[in-house]
This record gives sequence, C-alpha cells and structure tokens, in this order.
Amino acid sequence: FEPHVFHRKAREAKLAHLNSQIPFTKASGVPFSRVRAETNAAALDHAMTVHPAIALKSTSFGLYQVLGSGFPRASRDPKGELARFRANCLGVSYELLETWFRKSYNKSALQAAKDKNWRKLASKYNGPANVDKYAPRLESEYLALTSAPPEDKETV
Repeated sequence: FEPHVFHRKAREAKLAHLNSQIPFTKASGVPFSRVRAETNAAALDHAMTVHPAIALKSTSFGLYQVLGSGFPRASRDPKGELARFRANCLGVSYELLETWFRKSYNKSALQAAKDKNWRKLASKYNGPANVDKYAPRLESEYLALTSAPPEDKETV
C-alpha cells in the first residue's frame, strides 16, 4: 500500500478529507513512507474500509509491483479485484503487467522492451530517478530468462 498515492488520488477526487484517516509519514529524501505499518497488508486492509477504489488504485501488486489501477474493475469492484489477486497472486501479477504495457500511454515502454532499451524501459516503468538502479536489473533478468542452457540432446 502506498499512502502517498492514496493522498494524491483522494485530493484529485476532491476527497482530501479522507487523508486524515490514512497515516502517511514522508521519509527523509523521498516522497513516500518507509513506515512498515503504513505500507503493509494491514494498512491496505484499513484503507479498503476508508475508500476501496482509491485504496486498490494506491497499492502496488504482485511480482512487478503494478498499481491497482490496472485491475479491469478497479473502480466498480475493488473488493472483488483484491480478492481475485489474493486467490491467484502469480496469475494476476502477469495480467497486471500485460495490462500496464497495453495502456496507450505506455506504448513507448513497450517499444523500449522490444528494443531491449533497458534504460528507457526503467525510466518509463519506475520513473527517471531510479534508472541506474533498475536498468541493469531488467537486463540481468532478461538475460537470465533467455540464456537458459540448451537441453542435452545426447541420447543414452
């Protein structure tokens, strides 16, 4: 759960009064909270009681930490989408990643992935501040997945 995102989304929806119910301690040097009690599953569960749709959309989910706005029914059925994720974390992780790449505003990220332009992809996916950290990780993971040793073709 990302309380700084909840606060921003609540303000955008003209529901800033909800922010008093969502604890958020801005960490030094970064715009987000490092307080575990403000960002863990219990914090998400609490936020779901305050405003389920904003809570879901303010949480990064799965292997790829995609925001919950990627759920197809994030606004109409946020509790159902959260239950669906909890029942099938792995499958929904891949679905959210695919949905993220298919968004029209991510076309350049999709092209960067196709081009194996790890720096551009890292910038589009996680923002420009962490490119040096995430670009090598993306490349390393890609190489690990695509460089599997060939099957042993010898017959015994």
